[in-house]
Amino acid sequence: MENKMIPQKLSKGLQTKISMINAAKMLFHQNGFKKTSAKEICEKARVNHKNFNYYFKSKDSLLTEIYSELYMKSYSFIESKITYEINSIEKNTFAAYIYYSGIFVDENTIRFQQEIYDQLSSSAYMGQNFNHVYHQFFRDMGKEIDQDEIDNIRFAELGLRRELILRFIENPGNKTIYDVITTMHLYRGRLLQMDETLTKSYLFNALEFEHKHDHSHIRLLI
Repeated sequence: MENKMIPQKLSKGLQTKISMINAAKMLFHQNGFKKTSAKEICEKARVNHKNFNYYFKSKDSLLTEIYSELYMKSYSFIESKITYEINSIEKNTFAAYIYYSGIFVDENTIRFQQEIYDQLSSSAYMGQNFNHVYHQFFRDMGKEIDQDEIDNIRFAELGLRRELILRFIENPGNKTIYDVITTMHLYRGRLLQMDETLTKSYLFNALEFEHKHDHSHIRLLI
């Protein structure tokens, strides 16, 4: 009897967590991050606000879950559509177009992204995901590199992304988010000491893929 009850409890707990994440997405979209309280999230999800910390250590940790979900959905989408083998660097380039399209989807989400960048460093909510992908990058490149060097490159790229995107939000000029992605990946290729022709070919293939497949359902918030 006890063994049968455990999966049911886990399933209910997971559903509650998902409900809280979805409620947070809606409220963040409407009101922004800072103006949305944990209590409001719980009320929206119909969860006792005293239980918030049972599911999330803080509002920041909930934020990490939201960005990680977008990250994973972007990768899953790529893997569901590509019928040929690509390495981790090219796959990440493909995923970048899906990921950032899910952020630059409407004014509220863009404003939310700007607020997050103003308050937190990218590594605060995306660091672990990037740590994993960089290890895979260097394995695919056949290079041995220690963790300190990976951290240095990772922080350099995350900082570059943050500054390029903030500058684009504040003063886009004639640029598009695709131009920003191209710039950030060209510089990332230089950090990885990749041949720039190869980086450009990845970007060309990624943009062609992005235009070919409808991914409008993949969004950071609602």
